Amino acid sequence: MLLGLTRILLPQMFDKLVVLGFIQFDGPVAEFLDHFSPSEEGLFMILAASLLVASGFGMLRLGKYLLRGLRFLFSLLFDRMRGFAQSLRRKLGKESRDTQRSHEGRKADCPSAAG
Repeated sequence: MLLGLTRILLPQMFDKLVVLGFIQFDGPVAEFLDHFSPSEEGLFMILAASLLVASGFGMLRLGKYLLRGLRFLFSLLFDRMRGFAQSLRRKLGKESRDTQRSHEGRKADCPSAAG
């Protein structure tokens, strides 16, 4: 907002800050604002800042719902990860039991050298 007010009230100072590099307008924003007078540019800057402030207050106001939503998403994610880990553990446990049985079967089939 302060930047927009500076553009409206002190356009020479704003231009000097742009020339010195303290304020940088590049790309499509600069092309869009070049079509307007300094007072209109300041008005657009103030409107954009007001929208950001209003959205910030809205996020603060709705913060409890945001936290509930994030808690739900994280619990859902961790529940899925836990389920995946349990299924992986079951599969790996089943494979290790199968390999142990096959090793035990081979030992039983082979005549022992000690006997």
